[in-house]
Amino acid sequence: MPTHQPPRWPMLPSDLGMYLTTCTSGKFFSIHAGNQFVERGAAPESRGREQLLAIGFDQLHQAWDTDPGDPTLAHQLINLDQTLGGILSPAKREAIISMGNTFRGPVSWRDRRGELLAQGGDAMRDAVEPELRAEPGNLHWWWQASECASEHNQWEWLLDMASTLPAGLCSVYAQRARADALFHLGRYAEAFEGYRQLTGAMEWPGLDLRVGECLLRSGDRAGAIALWRDSVLTKPWQTNLVLHLHDVLTGADAPGPAPDGQTFLLLYSWNKGESLNNTLASLAESDLSDARIKVLDNGSTDSTPDVVRVWAERFGADRFEALSTLVNVGAPAARNWLMHLPDVRQGDNVIYMDDDIYLPTDWLGSMGAAQRAYPEAAVWGCRVVDSTRPHIVQHADEFLGAPREEDNISVGFCCQCLDVLDYGQFSYMRPCTSVTGCLHMFRTAELHELGGFDLQFSPSQFDDAEHDLMLVSKGRTPVYQGHLRILHERNTGAQWNDRDKPYGIDGNYYKLNKKYSGDAVREIRTRSYATVLSDLRRKLAVIADQ
Repeated sequence: MPTHQPPRWPMLPSDLGMYLTTCTSGKFFSIHAGNQFVERGAAPESRGREQLLAIGFDQLHQAWDTDPGDPTLAHQLINLDQTLGGILSPAKREAIISMGNTFRGPVSWRDRRGELLAQGGDAMRDAVEPELRAEPGNLHWWWQASECASEHNQWEWLLDMASTLPAGLCSVYAQRARADALFHLGRYAEAFEGYRQLTGAMEWPGLDLRVGECLLRSGDRAGAIALWRDSVLTKPWQTNLVLHLHDVLTGADAPGPAPDGQTFLLLYSWNKGESLNNTLASLAESDLSDARIKVLDNGSTDSTPDVVRVWAERFGADRFEALSTLVNVGAPAARNWLMHLPDVRQGDNVIYMDDDIYLPTDWLGSMGAAQRAYPEAAVWGCRVVDSTRPHIVQHADEFLGAPREEDNISVGFCCQCLDVLDYGQFSYMRPCTSVTGCLHMFRTAELHELGGFDLQFSPSQFDDAEHDLMLVSKGRTPVYQGHLRILHERNTGAQWNDRDKPYGIDGNYYKLNKKYSGDAVREIRTRSYATVLSDLRRKLAVIADQ
């Protein structure tokens, strides 16, 4: 048994607690949470001011660690450090100040950047590289180089720049860029050495998770656990790290057997023949146990009918059934149709999946592991990343933000993964408010008992999210299985994204806000917060006991 003080979740006002339980990763969330904690801690009448200020400062510090190229954030962090009497080490303070002073961005860059992004290809890299070579001591160009590598998957190029250019006062940023590039290239042992050089010179609390992740992916599981445990003991409010550590410590990150009982895999597709073919190919290469497949051709006029016919022959009639409609009935109707097929109704589980995803071979075992870990859940979902840039997370565990009724917005999703690259911080299982419909699983009987998908969200967009909100409002819980990562093609659903149409994103988002009032959203947030907080406290107790 450990002799040190066990980690405990801090006692916090519920509104601040919601920030931390949602996420402690990424620049946007860390800045927003940090500012809220600092503002509350600065009020003389606040209880626990010292703790609030400590958490607020730590969140802003981690935000800078996430994006050390932001001069505005650097200025804010230095001012707060001075106000609090000097928390930063002299080396870290000097690095933040000196790098921030080198930032010299051309006035015309914003417009030019937009033009370069619109051109695509290597246009951004070809514009940034000569500027960076001419001014390797200008933080602005290092910042743009990192963004370019992320946006266009050009990590080899960033590694070359960071390894060869004399960065001067920006050398800390160049070291960091080099380590990040090595991580995304899968060279984890080298990335670990790069990160350790940084953490050996000064404190980098925002790097604890990725340093441990390098150890984990290099085969040193015990080393990763030891490093993460020390970090959590010091700061137990690191939600993503607590969740990830718990699962690695207990073995919950491993897949298990397929879900219990008969499982049906349900797909529907409209005019995406090539994508559907790729999805079915990855499905065929995976371990399907005795799962059966139903594919609905939703009135397609492209190659989809031929694709479905070919795969029906390859899988065989005992595994695969092809269905079709004369017109596109939309996603909610397709989901409802498939769940009401007589043999599907007799099964135990249904898994809906998109027609533009790529699956790992053990994906079904990961869904089975989630179902056994959280048998009380009503739906289980997964982590979705960009198929060509897998460091970009498209969907993780989703939560609702506070209603903004003054703007006529009651439903606002907290997309905590959208401004940060994937370093393993979303690899965990836990309850949440919503999971992505790219691939999600239900128990068949409960799906029929609780109800299908709302047709007003046809032809697509928000039908899956609304269904999850309905489940939570009825006292049920979605569960996120972040150890299952699927690749998702980007923008393949663009045919439904006409923002000025009643069926597009804006139209369906308007309907969603009309369906759920501010009071209904507050009730959903309260239910989710209680469930998630209980889960976090339980996992901290497990960490303390092992």
